This record gives sequence, structure tokens and C-alpha cells, in this order.
Amino acid sequence: MVYEVAYEVADSEFSLLYLIPFVFTIFGFLMIWYAFKKMKTNPRQRSFLIIFSVVFILFAISIILSEVSENWASRNRFKNIFENNEYKIAEGEIVNLKKMKFRGNYCKTFTVNEVYFECHQTGCRDQVYISSDFSGQFKENGQKVRLSYIVVKGKNRIIKVELKQ
Repeated sequence: MVYEVAYEVADSEFSLLYLIPFVFTIFGFLMIWYAFKKMKTNPRQRSFLIIFSVVFILFAISIILSEVSENWASRNRFKNIFENNEYKIAEGEIVNLKKMKFRGNYCKTFTVNEVYFECHQTGCRDQVYISSDFSGQFKENGQKVRLSYIVVKGKNRIIKVELKQ
């Protein structure tokens, strides 16, 4: 059978949410610039604005560093999983496909070759999750798929989706 890759966790795109801490950092530096250049009359307000801006910048930088390091570690982990073939493959037809509400979001559950999967609209922090990027790919019972997955905390987490053409 010929399959086409519909989703691969290693191909996940850069999220625009990562730009928010960068914007906050720039905003903090602009506040410091404003305090030095424009606020010459009230030294107390100026000192408060500078201290607030420094705390604001440090908070934004800490978020940037934590997200970048976590994202880097996650990408390396998945690169190693793919290179060392440390994943399992479920190939066959989707059966028992069910769509339901789960904690305010949609969830799809199904089985492929007696392997159970849950697809949630949202994911967990370490990027080993079922995201809306590919949960829409599972449309009906009988659809032929090949899923690469790993087991995380007793649950099957899909890392690659291939659809039969």
C-alpha cells in the first residue's frame, strides 16, 4: 500500500505564541527608554517604572529560555526516537471511531489493529500529544492508516500519521 504522511510531530511548526515573550521584552526595553528620556520631572515614578520594566523583562526572558530549552529537548527526543526506531506502528483500518466532548474540547477515540488511540484537540506540554493538526485526518471507520506511536504514561501517543492514497 502507498501511504502519504499527513502529520509528523518532528515537522510541527513554530507557534506564534512563542513571539509573545519577545514582544514583552521589547516593550520592557521601550518602557526603560521612556523612563530615561521622557520622565525627567518625577524621579519616584521614574524609579518605579524602571524597576517594573526590569522585572517585566526578566520575566519575559525566563519564559523565552524555558520554552526554547524545552522545545529543543523535545525535538532532540523525537529525533532520537525516529533515528533509533524506538516507536511502534499500527497499520490497518480505523474501527470504533467515536467523537465526543472531553473537558470542553472534542476528543476522538478509535482503534487500529487492536491498538487504542485518543485524539484530543489540545495537547500536553512535552509535545507528545494528539493535536488538532491531525485529529481532523481521522474521518470514518474503515479508513486505512499507518500510525507511528510511542507509549507515554500508559497511553498511546501518535507521533506520525500516514494515510492510504
